[in-house]
Amino acid sequence: MMNDASVFTTSSMTELPTFSSTACTVGDVYPYSVTIPAEAVGVCLASAPLKTKAPEEPAKLLPDILKIAHPNNTTVVHWNDDTTTSVRLMPGETYDKYAAFCACVVKKLYGSTTRAKKICDKYDFEAMQAKERELREKEEEKLRAKAKRRLKARIKRRARELYIEEEARKLAAVTALKADK
Repeated sequence: MMNDASVFTTSSMTELPTFSSTACTVGDVYPYSVTIPAEAVGVCLASAPLKTKAPEEPAKLLPDILKIAHPNNTTVVHWNDDTTTSVRLMPGETYDKYAAFCACVVKKLYGSTTRAKKICDKYDFEAMQAKERELREKEEEKLRAKAKRRLKARIKRRARELYIEEEARKLAAVTALKADK
């Protein structure tokens, strides 16, 4: 049950309706009497795209960087939260400060480079397509093997039938010879 305080009213079509906190009817605005819960009105209004100014600074996912050091083919990033993240150059690779820094940031975000590699592999579109293709090929190979087994079984079954028919003909011929004598 709604009371009169839980609906909005307008005195004329030119006035904007006033909303209460529980529900509203739009019978004054539209020819049909419709009751809309105020929560739904709030959701509708909240889901409408609003043009707002972007914040000055994006949300912080990482602490600020205090210092970046590059000792002996290693990159060490010192963070504002008194932690350090380091990555080492793999043998045979060429040193790239930017790639090493990016590796430190990813390692800081995901906890380890192994976890970041797993996430990268999980969402890599080409890798997903290759995996799907591999699964399809395996399934097709299973179907081909199954069809081959069925064909082999059918051939064996037909060979047994032919053998039985040949034996039956021989037996019939011997029986016919005995009957003629």
